[in-house]
Amino acid sequence: MTRITGTQIIETPCCRAQYSTPAYGSINLSAHEYWTDGRRVGSLFGGDGGLRRCVCGQYFLLHICDHIRTIPKSTYKPRAPKGWQNTKSNWWSRFWGKPTVGDYLLNYDIRTDEEVKAAEDEIPPLTSYVADADMPDVIEKSSENREMLIIARRRMWQYLNDPFRESYRKHKEASPDTLPPYEASYEQKENMLKLAYLLEDSYGPPWLEVTELCREVGDMDAAAKALNRAGKSDQTLSGIVGQLIEMNYSGPARFRY
Repeated sequence: MTRITGTQIIETPCCRAQYSTPAYGSINLSAHEYWTDGRRVGSLFGGDGGLRRCVCGQYFLLHICDHIRTIPKSTYKPRAPKGWQNTKSNWWSRFWGKPTVGDYLLNYDIRTDEEVKAAEDEIPPLTSYVADADMPDVIEKSSENREMLIIARRRMWQYLNDPFRESYRKHKEASPDTLPPYEASYEQKENMLKLAYLLEDSYGPPWLEVTELCREVGDMDAAAKALNRAGKSDQTLSGIVGQLIEMNYSGPARFRY
């Protein structure tokens, strides 16, 4: 399960602005749908690559920000009513189960409204997510940042495949044993090829992802060669992609783990 243990305060590398972001104790990566291009539909954890937009207009990645501090998640306590300090403790109130001063001190949030507001004001605003449709702008502004380019082009790849997913679902409802026709547009092929070059030129290339990119571009020979170098990082996915290469099918496909 995905469990949040508190709030992280971070500082951006571009203009030193401070933001808050959840601190995760555990992450659930399960999803309703798994696709060969890496898209996970209905996932409990976002697949945005940690890409965020800063107030100065630049983009940044969460993991390269400076960590300022972590505020642990406190156990929820209800706010104590005004005047709780004047609560009288006698046998009658205890008989009816009414809270005593000791109960308020132990089990209630006894801060004043001013103290609560001051504590909230100390926490910077949440980070600003970047929509898939904004990936061209991220690519334009991050031409010198290799890691950000990979994340942006990967998200653009999946985003441009999204319209096909709906056609795929409808086709599968009508004909479960066949696959719908697919032909990547020039924009899609250009983006996929540039992403494949970026990945191949990195240290320890993710060959299974390169395989999928080559397959969706339509280069089955290059896809087969990349698959041979992929190893056993994900046997389920590599098996599915291998079958699609043998079928000479280039479209993204839905599968199950």
